[in-house]
Amino acid sequence: MNNNLRPRVFVSCGQADGPEFTTAKELATILEEHGFGPYVARKQASLTGVKEAIFPQLAEAEYLLFVDFPRDKLPTGDSRGSLFSHQELALAAYLNLPYIGFRHRTVRLEGLSAFLLANAAIFESETELPALLRQELASREDWHSGWRKQLRLFRADANEGDNMLLNGAGVRFFHLTLENLHRDRMAVGCGAYVERIADALTGEAVPFRPAELKWAGTMLPLVAVPAGSRRDLDACFILFDDPASIRFASFSDSGHHMSPISGRAVDITYAVVSENFDIARCTLRVEPGNLAEAAIVRMT
Repeated sequence: MNNNLRPRVFVSCGQADGPEFTTAKELATILEEHGFGPYVARKQASLTGVKEAIFPQLAEAEYLLFVDFPRDKLPTGDSRGSLFSHQELALAAYLNLPYIGFRHRTVRLEGLSAFLLANAAIFESETELPALLRQELASREDWHSGWRKQLRLFRADANEGDNMLLNGAGVRFFHLTLENLHRDRMAVGCGAYVERIADALTGEAVPFRPAELKWAGTMLPLVAVPAGSRRDLDACFILFDDPASIRFASFSDSGHHMSPISGRAVDITYAVVSENFDIARCTLRVEPGNLAEAAIVRMT
């Protein structure tokens, strides 16, 4: 499986070096073997580090693996858990992430953890954790590989192109595909735009006025994409009678918006916005030829 498409697991497994970090890496390897993409959280020395390294990874993750190692000894003989890990658990609960939790037998259940970890598997030694994780992965129906809570924009076939008639003129259309990688959430209100155009040789920005791009097979500017499904986007087209010019199918009623680009190869960055997903982006290099069929349209 493409690593970029694996569901992401935030591994909250203590912040200490030595046996805990070694165990975290071993658990991460097991997750990879089962088709997941683990991120092992490490201690951050500043608020900036937490905001840039911890928060984004938690927000993007599909799952949480939580291991509650003991920290401060209490007079009663039991211990408190890792403050960092418990903060990550609280954030994951707020984000409604499905999680697998393991708790050391000496860690006291208190605060939010008393509710979230009441049914967590108990371990005595970190050496027990690999076997416990494999058991959980085998039994948990809500843990699935092969999905992510994101949209993916890509060109499925570099040789793809459809010859059609547009207002009586022969044209060749080139498409992008938007894929909803979520397992059960429909993407709604999906609109497509060109975000940037640059000369392929110099990298210099090519000025343009944006407008909503057209989805293949519909005259609606916004579409829905069911979970696990795809929709094609009209990325650009080339007229048979003017093979040196790159044109766009947009909803603009002005020739000043998304006007043709002539006589050069360009890198075009596309963006799809949605009401309930993060922005999906990709960049195409479009190189016109002496015939419409000779144009090269590929992802960079």
